[in-house]
Amino acid sequence: MTSNSTATYTSIDSKLDSKLDSGPSKSSRPALFYPLDVNNLHLANRLAVSSMCSYAAGPGNQIANLHLSRYKSFSNQHPGLIMIEGMCVHPKGKLDEKELGIWNDEQAEKLKQVIDEIHRDGCVCCVQLSHGGRKAIGDCENGNGFEDDGVEILAPSAIAYDNRSKVPKAMSRKDIDEVISSFSQAAKRAVDISKVDAVEISCCNGNLLHQFMSKATNLRQDEYGCQTIKSRCKLLLDIINQVRHQIGPQTPIFVKLSACDNIFKDESLDEFLEIADLIVATGQVSLIHVTSGKITPNSKPRYSLNPDPNVPGHIPLASVLKKHIDDECLVGCSGALDMNVTMLNKYVEEGLIDVAFIGQGFLEMPDLVNQFAAKLNYKIK
Repeated sequence: MTSNSTATYTSIDSKLDSKLDSGPSKSSRPALFYPLDVNNLHLANRLAVSSMCSYAAGPGNQIANLHLSRYKSFSNQHPGLIMIEGMCVHPKGKLDEKELGIWNDEQAEKLKQVIDEIHRDGCVCCVQLSHGGRKAIGDCENGNGFEDDGVEILAPSAIAYDNRSKVPKAMSRKDIDEVISSFSQAAKRAVDISKVDAVEISCCNGNLLHQFMSKATNLRQDEYGCQTIKSRCKLLLDIINQVRHQIGPQTPIFVKLSACDNIFKDESLDEFLEIADLIVATGQVSLIHVTSGKITPNSKPRYSLNPDPNVPGHIPLASVLKKHIDDECLVGCSGALDMNVTMLNKYVEEGLIDVAFIGQGFLEMPDLVNQFAAKLNYKIK
């Protein structure tokens, strides 16, 4: 995603301040507290707890007591949506030995304990499904991904993440079919056993699906190869379709999508918009959650490329996507959105984003939702 472009991060970011009215809200109810319907789900407000990996799984990569207390603390605050941290769909895709998994029914049954607590507080939750690809440690007891320990890891092409990482196996068609099945079966477990309200497919942060999407990591020449945007997206699109087949027509599907690689400042967003068009065209995805970077060691943090430090790095990326797809799909983003609550409310009010995903803020502020309301002079009923 690095060719010359009519839409770039810098060109959009420079227009944000002039587009937004810094005056008072147009409504007595701040936009952050507008309700939102997503398929059959009703979100009470636009604040969402972002996915935050704890790498604190119990035996068998299952939910532990830490998770029960953490998610209970989130649901006590009544955000519109709670994202369950990334759960690996296959043992070969683990990023850490203590990453949560959802590749078997026992893991899904344990997850249900968390979901039940969230539902008791009247909150809506979504589970994020992921596979680490070349960043994974593999299916092992003690593998660390940094030595030739005989543990197999998978990627679209045999390209190591860096010179300290093991070289992954270039995936065969059988491997690809197994990954598609792993995602769809994990989604089915999450919905049927754990009773989650929505599922998010993670295609970002340098994980396996992001690796297929990026020309930096996908050198294949088959139907999943680097020849076209559509071929690089094919694995994600196949997974979306199979997940929908497994979970039925009503449960919302979200996609967490990397907009650009963050290698240099003025990267193209044209391919990002084409990818989003392909996702929207499936008719199966309710929300695209925008993020960026981490595909190679040279990827920079988005905020470091932001010309205006007062604008959260992913707001410009999400806003150009929202303008492009309009109401065909909801758009959210994450990344330091809690730095200015008044401006965050304006981003929602002006239609730049639909949902604000906040991570660290929910950990640091035990009453974040009420604190945001107070800053906006709004009393939650």
